[in-house]
Amino acid sequence: MVNLYEKNTEKLWNSNKKLTASEMLLYLFLSYKWKENEYEKFKYSDYTIAKQLKLSRQTIIKAKKKLKKVQLLEFSHRLGRTTTYSFPDLTEIKNSYYEVNLEEPKEKNNIPKEEEFISYAKLSPLYKESLLEDIIEMF
Repeated sequence: MVNLYEKNTEKLWNSNKKLTASEMLLYLFLSYKWKENEYEKFKYSDYTIAKQLKLSRQTIIKAKKKLKKVQLLEFSHRLGRTTTYSFPDLTEIKNSYYEVNLEEPKEKNNIPKEEEFISYAKLSPLYKESLLEDIIEMF
């Protein structure tokens, strides 16, 4: 199973880019928020980030521009709006990891048993325990 949060953190540590402590802190903070948002693009204001990290808004703006320049972070920002964040490369991994083949099985013997299917479903980082009843009912 691919753990995108760990992979994203490793990407920072293995980077040969010279980053300041503020830039690293911002990267780790945004990476964690990305995980909380189930690895989808997310929006966050500079003001809120600055307040939570106890840094100035100017430091946040400078840090995110540097992270974008060294290709560790992607973001888009429109004046007066919150910034939309994502992480390069890892978004592609996430999207390709969840490709689903919807073809009917050629042999009926290829259908997994319920326990096997549930075990497989639990491997997904998108799995939530609250979905278990729905999975069993649909199976």
